[in-house]
Amino acid sequence: MKKSELINKKIITGILAVAIITNLTACLPNELASSDNDYDVLDTNEACLESDSLQNGITQELDVPGEDFKLMIQYMSGVDSWTVTSDKDLHMNILTKGLNSSLKEVYIDNIHIDTYLVSTQPVFNGIKQDTVDDHIHNSVMIGFPIDDVNSFYSINEIEGQNDEFIKGTFFAYQGFGKGDVVEKRRLESDYLSHGVWANKISGVVGLIIRDKKTGETRGVDVKTTLLVAVNNQIEFQKNDGTIVTYEYDRNGNRKEVSSRKRVK
Repeated sequence: MKKSELINKKIITGILAVAIITNLTACLPNELASSDNDYDVLDTNEACLESDSLQNGITQELDVPGEDFKLMIQYMSGVDSWTVTSDKDLHMNILTKGLNSSLKEVYIDNIHIDTYLVSTQPVFNGIKQDTVDDHIHNSVMIGFPIDDVNSFYSINEIEGQNDEFIKGTFFAYQGFGKGDVVEKRRLESDYLSHGVWANKISGVVGLIIRDKKTGETRGVDVKTTLLVAVNNQIEFQKNDGTIVTYEYDRNGNRKEVSSRKRVK
């Protein structure tokens, strides 16, 4: 079975919630990617991270082609520290803004999301890490209904290192001409040392828009892209038991930022 067919495993969906936008936009990073300009960056390393990790989020207001309303997507991290190699959750709360619900109905027909590596080294940049598709799971509803008040809430479960990703990074390591390259799970530091500094979340939200007066319907896709910065600090234990924390920059260079003796 292809991974894209594992719908129920990959996205937990299906609740209609009242969206409280003001609580989700208290901390919005304004950083722009160095290698991918003009993309929003969600950084779980920011000091603004509160006790509830879902408060660390960013909201996008997207144009809907041919329509006068917007599509709002609230992204929230489901983990306190985003890493390449660990499984992680990305929460999405989707609703409209400026929709005249007396004239039109809006439904989400499907959501497709790909997750890629973002690196300053071209051989690692753009490697696909995970992919997911979701759509309505019954024949009763047109799709997931949304408006300015009622939202569609989903959770994208992103795997850290599945077989497809391991194979993709295997060819990347071959590109560095190492004779001892093997196909295996890598350490987090392996990716940071090769300039990996974020995950690129590239998604398409397929909408069905129904005119209440005429009954006419049409489909339209709305594209969304987000970068999620990875935690750039790694702890190592030396032979004498000292715990050293290194911080990696976006070129893969590391520097020691702290050290401490391990408590027995």
